[in-house]
Amino acid sequence: MSEVIPVPFHTDTLYLIDHQGEPYVPIRPICAALGLKWQRKHKKITSGRLSATVVYKAAVAGDGKTREMLCLPLRKLPDWLYSISPGRVRADIRPKLEQYQEECDEVLWRHWSGLAPAAEAAPRRDETALLYELLDLYRFKVGALEAQLAPAPKRQPPRPLTDDEIEQIRQLAAGGLSNADIAKRLGRSTATVSFVCRDLRRGNVAA
Repeated sequence: MSEVIPVPFHTDTLYLIDHQGEPYVPIRPICAALGLKWQRKHKKITSGRLSATVVYKAAVAGDGKTREMLCLPLRKLPDWLYSISPGRVRADIRPKLEQYQEECDEVLWRHWSGLAPAAEAAPRRDETALLYELLDLYRFKVGALEAQLAPAPKRQPPRPLTDDEIEQIRQLAAGGLSNADIAKRLGRSTATVSFVCRDLRRGNVAA
């Protein structure tokens, strides 16, 4: 059974679990602290791009009962937190979410590395290695934030159909080709070909 290490964070308590010498973070307590629906986040984590990094650890929870906890590696925590858009949560949750995105991973790293002020701090690790870890952590955070703020690519407007293409669609459809085959042959979408065929049948397009 894994030891759960409590870490104070403002008015909340975060947790760390050692997995093969690497710090992992139980995610459900963070969802509870942020007022996020656990079932929804659990499904997104286990079916998304972070699923390969998930581990389940048997540990004693805050209520004294042993449970299997879904955990992510601490190095992946910023990636997950920044995938939650502040604009898509309730207004009363937003400031706390942004606080977690900006601070909680660093607090956890410092505690794991023995830099947090505590009566029983962990042994101090090599400072150079720690600095590289913190640098990697900031790169994760900056990359996730840039991805979140990047504008969506502009979609190019569809190319207008020419009279010659309409005539080709009419002839190919009359020859028994499916809309998908016609679309592939002309380099058009199946939806576009379907609309043209429908209009041809209705007489809305001159054949």
